[in-house]
Amino acid sequence: MVPCLLLILSALPTGAPDEQHVVTILNPHALPLRFFRHEEESQEELTSLATSNPKAVVTLPVGLYELRAGERGAERIRIPIPLPRRAQRPACLEILVESPRAVPQPGFIEIPPGPALIGDILGVGAEDERPAQVITVPRYWICEHEVTNAEYAEFLGSMNPKEAADLLQLGGAKCGVAWDGESRRMTVRWPDHPVVTVTWEGARRYAEWRGRQWGLPVALPTEVQWEKAARGPLSWTYAYGNLYTRKIANCESGQLLPVMVHGHHGFGLADMTGNAFEWTADTFADPHGLGVAFGRLRGGSFVLDGTFVRNSMRMHQRIDVKADDFGFRVVILETPERGK
Repeated sequence: MVPCLLLILSALPTGAPDEQHVVTILNPHALPLRFFRHEEESQEELTSLATSNPKAVVTLPVGLYELRAGERGAERIRIPIPLPRRAQRPACLEILVESPRAVPQPGFIEIPPGPALIGDILGVGAEDERPAQVITVPRYWICEHEVTNAEYAEFLGSMNPKEAADLLQLGGAKCGVAWDGESRRMTVRWPDHPVVTVTWEGARRYAEWRGRQWGLPVALPTEVQWEKAARGPLSWTYAYGNLYTRKIANCESGQLLPVMVHGHHGFGLADMTGNAFEWTADTFADPHGLGVAFGRLRGGSFVLDGTFVRNSMRMHQRIDVKADDFGFRVVILETPERGK
């Protein structure tokens, strides 16, 4: 058994005492650990903090940090440690460094357990993006791309066209799935494009159906799960960085594109910024008292620009809307059995 050593480390003394944060790193497999501090588009390795001890207590001033675990240059574990000035942040954090789990399905990416930055720290977002906060999020897996027309047509194949038309604008100009009355089956245009014009219920029911197919707990991501995945290990403003760059994502193009044309950014995900808006699991009561629930979408779309495609931006819309740029992706949740 590896002895449990306690190593006290401090970052550069760049903050007042009330701006220091104690981060306890539990590293039971004694993996090599490296710490990085991020500023805008650059990063600095804090070489004085490198360690492989089973337990380390690190004191960090305000800033955005990343913990990498594993052999240098081949680290499979990348954990964000966001401690930005404009956020409600804990004085103490505890992070458990665990080896990655087996991927439950091809095409899914593990999002490691640990801290996440949620909300606007730039001061440019809407009121519902504040206050920004740092919270701890359990492990989950998220699909690397948005659900495609081909995947969604497989789901619709088990139902009649009237039922399917309640879930998306079946056969519409922007919808990539249609009903062929002659062959009595669903047909697909643009099989690799994200399915759009889908309602929140259409997205939820697909996740439920896919979970039965795989025998796994599949769901729409919560807003928190979506934003942690989109920000990546560097806690970025956009999926690819902190500076809006039109050519790196499908924004302002006016045209939906196939999945995975742009990216794999952050944790290895495509199209978290732009392409199709993505429904999340979160809904809320109709603020106008008309009896129709509202849902929240994330990520912006191919018709929007910088302010409206930030990772913290929240779109509110009725759950029955079938918009030309509304799609989704799914997550697989960790269960006690999978955690063993």
